[in-house]
Amino acid sequence: MGAPFASLSAAQIEELTDPWAGQVHALAFGDSYFTGSDGVRRSQTFGRIALNGLGYTVTQSGHGGTGYVVESRVDGWPNFVSQLSDSALGELPVPPISVVLLEGGVNDALSNVPAALIRTNAAWVMASLRDRYPLAKHVVLGVPPDRAGRLTGPRAAINVAIRDAALATRWTFVDMRQLITPTTASMIIGPDRLHPTVEGHQKLAALLSAQLAKVGVAPVMPPR
Repeated sequence: MGAPFASLSAAQIEELTDPWAGQVHALAFGDSYFTGSDGVRRSQTFGRIALNGLGYTVTQSGHGGTGYVVESRVDGWPNFVSQLSDSALGELPVPPISVVLLEGGVNDALSNVPAALIRTNAAWVMASLRDRYPLAKHVVLGVPPDRAGRLTGPRAAINVAIRDAALATRWTFVDMRQLITPTTASMIIGPDRLHPTVEGHQKLAALLSAQLAKVGVAPVMPPR
């Protein structure tokens, strides 16, 4: 009996021996906007949809209710810094990551966390993810506007802090006011006045895809 791989091409052997072969990976890290909320599954969130639509295989990480500083009030899940500490880095995906998409800050804003502290923690988070995935394209989203499409008070201050942290760590910043506006907010944010509906996530995904293309996140061929 011949060798099991004798009649296969090098590409076919690679696919059999490497489950990641032929795929291009992205990491979406954030709060419930990226991990799902009541009535919205992970697979239905806008970061996942946008990246999948561009041809990326997506790993989603993070946790609802958390932020750069705050932990979840529901289950005590730690903040972004603790989630990305040395002990937790092993939970992140191992395959080469081509895009890192980071989202958060609204839970910090709802807790009135000082913007200066957000800037410090956000810069640490971004630097840690850059160190983990140095060859990736790094994109961070600002704080989502409120249900009326406005970005005021703590949300506005934290948005600036995240933008400044992105500048300091060489991340690309995308302002969520380009996605959620006073005109579109009512079609995106659900009855809980905080989270997008399933349809809202779909609308956000289409808008985010266009923004990602503008900042250099190129589409790839779909996984084989």
